[in-house]
Amino acid sequence: MRRQKIKIKKIEKKRSLEVTFSERRTGLFKKAGELYFLCSVEAAVIVFSPSRGPSSSATPPRTLSSMLPASRDQL
Repeated sequence: MRRQKIKIKKIEKKRSLEVTFSERRTGLFKKAGELYFLCSVEAAVIVFSPSRGPSSSATPPRTLSSMLPASRDQL
């Protein structure tokens, strides 16, 4: 049985938008942690909230600013 296609549309209500963003941000941070655990790689996620500004997560837990120069050297 096939899944039904979901229509993507903009969330108009500000409260609903913030709740959805918060849930998705938590999911992204969790997936970055799983990637670190399963593959032993460093991962960093930076997301920008429509109301609160940027939030970030890095695995292993260390400052994101220490990860960025190291990744820049590898490019």
